[in-house]
Amino acid sequence: ALWAVVNNAGIHDGLFIDWTPVDTFKMLMEVNFFGMIRLTKEVLSLLKNSKGRVVNLTSLDGYRPLPSIAAYTSSKHAAEAFTSCLRWEMKWFGVSVHSVNPGTFKTVLAEGAEERIKLLWRKVPGSCKREYGERFSKKILTFTRMFTSNASTQTSLVADAVVHATCSEYPCRRYFPGYDAKFLWKPLRDLVPEFIMDSIIDTFLKFALPRPAATM
Repeated sequence: ALWAVVNNAGIHDGLFIDWTPVDTFKMLMEVNFFGMIRLTKEVLSLLKNSKGRVVNLTSLDGYRPLPSIAAYTSSKHAAEAFTSCLRWEMKWFGVSVHSVNPGTFKTVLAEGAEERIKLLWRKVPGSCKREYGERFSKKILTFTRMFTSNASTQTSLVADAVVHATCSEYPCRRYFPGYDAKFLWKPLRDLVPEFIMDSIIDTFLKFALPRPAATM
């Protein structure tokens, strides 16, 4: 008998929509979204028999979008929607479905962000490069370096959430491991009106990055 399946496969690529090829969007959807669907559908009959569990590692980025990660956050929002629909539909069969939405942790994905951006910038068409400018590209690298260096090293929080979702008698529907997820982004997403959230993001971009060269 199969008690649970944990969908944990995930990749990250792309940056600003202007810079990111459509093929990158497709690649992330293929792994982060369609991979989750394929594996889940393969084992659903076994989970119905055992009245087991599905645990999907989506992301905090599937709970709230942020600029500069459209390809990744789109795939994770799709995974979140799939997880919610599956949870409602599987209640008929006694199968419970749970999502784990980690914040920012020092993982291989985070540590490789700077190199991914450098490679992506080299491939950006010349006209687009002129619109943003070299100063902008250098600043985004500096910001990424600062962001990833401050990422949490407590990856055990994610593992603990997965274990609880899989084994606990009373699992949660959603888990938000990481202090940034639990105490910053989740409250902002849940409690702050969208027009205020837009103002927060606008202010953040204003101070974190220079304006693209073509908008000066």
